Amino acid sequence: MRFSLSNPKLLFSVLMINLLVQPLSCLAGEMQQDLVQSTNLSTIKETKIKPGLSYSKLQWNGSTVHCLNVDTKNKSLKITPFITEKVKEPSLSIFDSDAMFVVNGGFFNLSDGESTSYVTIDGKSMCEAKQNKALVENPKLKPFLPQIFDRSEIRFLKNQKNESVIEIVNHSKPVQKGMKLEAALQGGPQILPKMTSESEAFIRKDDKGKMQDSIGTKRKAARTAVGITGDGKLVILCAEGGKKKDFAEGVSLDDLSQMFEYFKCQSALNFDGGTSTAMVVNPQKLDQKNKDFFSEVGVSGLVPAVGVPAQLIYGASPERRVKSTLCVIEASKK
Repeated sequence: MRFSLSNPKLLFSVLMINLLVQPLSCLAGEMQQDLVQSTNLSTIKETKIKPGLSYSKLQWNGSTVHCLNVDTKNKSLKITPFITEKVKEPSLSIFDSDAMFVVNGGFFNLSDGESTSYVTIDGKSMCEAKQNKALVENPKLKPFLPQIFDRSEIRFLKNQKNESVIEIVNHSKPVQKGMKLEAALQGGPQILPKMTSESEAFIRKDDKGKMQDSIGTKRKAARTAVGITGDGKLVILCAEGGKKKDFAEGVSLDDLSQMFEYFKCQSALNFDGGTSTAMVVNPQKLDQKNKDFFSEVGVSGLVPAVGVPAQLIYGASPERRVKSTLCVIEASKK
């Protein structure tokens, strides 16, 4: 269509319509683009292990994330910490704990392998951070010890009706009246409902006033974390990263926060990450369908110490030894 300058009113009207419509179309385009970008999580593969327990392999902005979804109301399943006498590969400790799945847990000294995280199992304290000599005598950490000792933990409790209750709280918080503490595993920081990296001294100022971030909260890395939904389901995420080097690739804590929000978690807790990150499945606990499934998803390997195949879904190369793990156990058989 051609317009003539001889009709200025018509030309003015057309120009005004273009000016009004074009920004609206651009805005619509930007909104659509935002909607596409916000859908960062996609499922690659998934399988139901048994009632109340499922696994999915996910993609998050180019990073691979392994997810366990556990219905804590299912009485045939039990989630509990496990601690080894000495640091040990998760693919070995899974047999010691008789678990179906294992992920790495709390923090520990690289020097001697002793846990820097509180661990409670069957109502008994198994690790006391205040007794960790390397931790309490570290001059750089002494000003922050009260915050370190009070880092957040995931608690597994029973109420007066013998129902399972899971919560994420600071270590010093008293157990609620009417609740019985069965187990707890300390990690940190909390990811939801808010990030507690600074209050738990993961991010802190050194004696020269320089900010230190001990776990690279804003950087990409392999990560292990747990979240609790409003209806009591437990979501365990294991994000892949650089298998030989921390902060090479993976996800940040902000990424984990968005993922847990996607799963409708109301609270979430970070565990030890980096090259300690691992998820292992015990093929002896799987039916044939899921044995075949995980032979494609993970890396099969023969564990010489026990002479049976251990399924390392994800772990460092070589696999990192850790002190504590979080286990998913068949309660009816334990």
